[in-house]
Amino acid sequence: MASRGSIEAATGGPDATGGDTLHSFFRYVALHEPAYALHCQRILAIPSKRYEKGPIAFLERTELEALLAAPDIATWTGRRDRTLLLLALQTGLRV
Repeated sequence: MASRGSIEAATGGPDATGGDTLHSFFRYVALHEPAYALHCQRILAIPSKRYEKGPIAFLERTELEALLAAPDIATWTGRRDRTLLLLALQTGLRV
C-alpha cells in the first residue's frame, strides 16, 4: 500500500480522501470485529490531515451554450445527449 507521502509526490498534491477512507474502514472494522476494537480505536485517534480546499470553478454562460449546442438534435442520440447535459447543467451536477 502506498504511503501518504508517495501519493502526494505522485499526484502533486495532498490526498484529501485517503485519510477519510482509512478512518471509514477502521470504523467499520471496529463495529464488526470487536476483537480489533482497541487497535481500531488507536488508529481512529490519529487526527485527519488538514488540507486547503480550492475554489469551485463554474462554467461561463458562453461555455454552457457551447456545450448545449454540441449534440446533433436531428438524431435520437443527440436529443438524448442534449437532454442529459441540460439536466446536469440545470441541477448543478459536478464530475
